[in-house]
Amino acid sequence: MKNWFAILFLGAFLGIGIWIQITMQERDRLQARHETENKKTMPQPSRPTKTVESNAEWIVADTDGIRYQILREGKGLVPSRGDRVAIRYTGYLETGEEFDSNVSQKLPFQFILGHGQVIAGMDRLVRMMPVGSIWKVDIPSDLAYGKAGIEGIIPSDARLRYEVELTQAEPSGIPHKIPDTSGMTELKFKEFSCWLMEPSTGRAKGKSPKFGDTVSVHFVGWHPDGRIFDSSLGRGIPFHFRVGGKVIPGFNLLVPELRETEKALCVFPPDQGYGNTSLPGIPSGSTLIFQVELLEILKSS
Repeated sequence: MKNWFAILFLGAFLGIGIWIQITMQERDRLQARHETENKKTMPQPSRPTKTVESNAEWIVADTDGIRYQILREGKGLVPSRGDRVAIRYTGYLETGEEFDSNVSQKLPFQFILGHGQVIAGMDRLVRMMPVGSIWKVDIPSDLAYGKAGIEGIIPSDARLRYEVELTQAEPSGIPHKIPDTSGMTELKFKEFSCWLMEPSTGRAKGKSPKFGDTVSVHFVGWHPDGRIFDSSLGRGIPFHFRVGGKVIPGFNLLVPELRETEKALCVFPPDQGYGNTSLPGIPSGSTLIFQVELLEILKSS
């Protein structure tokens, strides 16, 4: 599946998916895929490889040079920062050569607006589109891949054009910033700092999981500067794991102290996170902040 301006997530490492912003690793992956596809000898399904010119008027979106044409006017709501959106798209160089598309895929591509998960120009434009719209968009290089480009795929300083259909938008539930701990009840852990969120309602009546239980949680992970590196809310799918299993140590200590439906905000030092392991988007020795909600115990040990 070609999602070249998209985020990858790695679901195998320690049981937690890691969303990665566009990095050198992403560029390497795209180049490797490009080389692999060039070596294929089997006939590929035919589809247009040149952009179709439209007679629609170009509309200048802002002073940074973003432009768009309305090919179909949508009737839905316009999404805002933090919403989870779904799009179908085809990307072209200025020459008209297609370099990426997901239109043949069964499912559209989903991402969270305003969290750096796609190129900046795409993020800005989708926040202007009513759901159901199809736009042709023109994005300057500094809001795409810039001077670096992607070797063999996208030239340096290339303007990019996409035909984009916004198929869906809904609130993701991801906070716009790291929640303030004022008024929260502190949970006592010697290994890390943690607070129970929404304590005014008192402790929940649900059960707490035990070692070996399988649980369902939603989580958001931030760097201390507020950058999100991963979130199950962004995918819209809870994360399931076995307490005591292959997740970061902080999860295994925290979750047994929560009751079903409770939510906590924790600051995990490196030894409760990924330690000295360096991952794309998470440097070695990182302190990480997690919001974790225990949804339910799926299976008792």
